[in-house]
Amino acid sequence: MPTVADSSTAGIGHGLALVGKATPLGLLAGGGTALMTIGALFLGLWIDRLLGTKPMFTLAFVLGSIPLSLGLMVYQVRRGARTIAESESSSRKAE
Repeated sequence: MPTVADSSTAGIGHGLALVGKATPLGLLAGGGTALMTIGALFLGLWIDRLLGTKPMFTLAFVLGSIPLSLGLMVYQVRRGARTIAESESSSRKAE
């Protein structure tokens, strides 16, 4: 017969497993946002230097990358959360 200690240990193990599954999702979403913003910054600086229009393209690309990167982040997190939820429900059905 399972004891209280057994169930709390299983709960902690299950929680740690979820953290392990969600960590790459957070790194992907945060890293994608950072890379997109940095990429927009360097692209804007390059085009401004090429055309001689100092802050115009840099500001436009950086400010334009903010809603795009946030939208991409929301999409990635929702898709990843759905995948984690589906794997959890299938593993619970297997038990």
